[in-house]
Amino acid sequence: MTILGVSLALQSCDEVFPPYEEPANVLAGTMQINSPDTVDMIHDPIAGYFSNSVLSIDISVKNTYDKLLQGDAEVGENVVLQSFGASPKIIVIPLTLGNLLSPPAFMGSIALPPASEAKFSAPFIPLGSDNLPVYIGSPYISRDTTKLYGPIEFIATADIRLFERVQPITISNYRFSLYFREYTLK
Repeated sequence: MTILGVSLALQSCDEVFPPYEEPANVLAGTMQINSPDTVDMIHDPIAGYFSNSVLSIDISVKNTYDKLLQGDAEVGENVVLQSFGASPKIIVIPLTLGNLLSPPAFMGSIALPPASEAKFSAPFIPLGSDNLPVYIGSPYISRDTTKLYGPIEFIATADIRLFERVQPITISNYRFSLYFREYTLK
């Protein structure tokens, strides 16, 4: 009788379980610009251009899954801003674990409960890949030692990865516009 019981127990262990599949489409994101309406820029003819305003793209990634998502943090990818001034430019902002405001990462891992959000802030300077401001070549209004440009239109797209084993998400077609006030040093 004992042999029969052990034999039945061993046979039941041979049952094949379906392979584990990672949950899909469990993250949703939004982004917004965090900036003054008019961005102050300083032009030093010797040293180049500097921003006197703080600009950032703020991103929220929500867990839409009904379970806790946790694991090794693999924050990465980037935010791409396309400006549509007289001379269109692209700004690429790398997204890293250092841009994550919440939840906190603990020993390289993060946890995101259902319906909660991971929040990022990605600061940037409005210079294109050629190190020139996005407004260069656009019409402006001149006042004393300043020039006022704009509005300059932007479209932002963000590719975001939070976890090693959860697919990245893309947030696209976020539109905004900014004015730029340039001060030239003499």
